[in-house]
Amino acid sequence: MPCSELQSTSAAVSSPPSPSAAASALKAERSSAATWTADDHPGDWREQQQRWDRLHYAGVAIIVAASVLTLVAASVI
Repeated sequence: MPCSELQSTSAAVSSPPSPSAAASALKAERSSAATWTADDHPGDWREQQQRWDRLHYAGVAIIVAASVLTLVAASVI
C-alpha cells in the first residue's frame, strides 16, 4: 500500500471523545435538577434522578476505562 493511501486512511479515523467531554455531558444532564425546589419539581423527579445516577456511573466507568487504556497504551509504546 503506497504511503499516500496510508496517510489518507489514518486521517479518516476519528479520535475517541475526551473524558472532559463525558463530564460536560453529565453536567448538562444534572443542571436541570438544580432548579427544582421542594414545592416545584416534576412529577417524575425520582425517575429522572435514577436516570442521572445511571448515566453518572456509566460516565465514571468510561472515564476510568479510558484512563486505564491510556496507561496501558503508554506503557506498551
